[in-house]
Amino acid sequence: MKYTMQLAICDDEPEALGQLATLMREVAAQEGLRCEIVQYGSPLRLLEDIRQGVVWHALLLDASMGELSGIGLAAALREMGQNTPVILVSDSPEMAPMGYEVSALRYLLKPIDPEKLREALRLCRPDAPHSREIVLPTQRGLRRLPVSGIVYAETWGRGVRLTLQDGQEYLPLKISELEKLLPRDGFVVCHRTLLVNLACIRYLRYCELELCTGAVLPVSKYRMNDVRSRLCSQPEG
Repeated sequence: MKYTMQLAICDDEPEALGQLATLMREVAAQEGLRCEIVQYGSPLRLLEDIRQGVVWHALLLDASMGELSGIGLAAALREMGQNTPVILVSDSPEMAPMGYEVSALRYLLKPIDPEKLREALRLCRPDAPHSREIVLPTQRGLRRLPVSGIVYAETWGRGVRLTLQDGQEYLPLKISELEKLLPRDGFVVCHRTLLVNLACIRYLRYCELELCTGAVLPVSKYRMNDVRSRLCSQPEG
């Protein structure tokens, strides 16, 4: 393993913070992951470090801290356009839907099941980008989706229609709100009403692109250079 995962753990209760860190180290060791784990007793301090440019592969946050909850911290990151994977922990199952609204990767109940934490940690690994999942509010309820399964999104009425590898979903979100929830390096706005998965683009032509599904979408002439640049910078595989 050539990289070290940078993980931040935040809980405003010192004993719980130490327990979370110990469990994370044990799980990482069992997975054969080399990790640097930094403990934060203050969510505001963690947020400030992120604003100053500190980058993490994943955050393990207590959902209901005093000065700023883990859910509030995750919401602040999404507002900043940050898509860092967030694992929320709590002793309250009632708060789970709020966690999904900020696209938490997992919501784990205390006492934490090591196997469930191990599964969540696997999804955070830098060498497993295609395993990334996102939870989105759809007309039928919250749905967990693999990011790689989203082909494109388009403005539809007052919300967004997602075209997926296996169908469609409708979201009560603005397309700009959805863009903030998705990985920045994986999606591009090709038109003010269209957001496309770069991995699904088969051909790019003047003012249009063709997807792996055969669909042809318009590209604004003002966005051609950006789409071309983003497409050419995508890693292979």
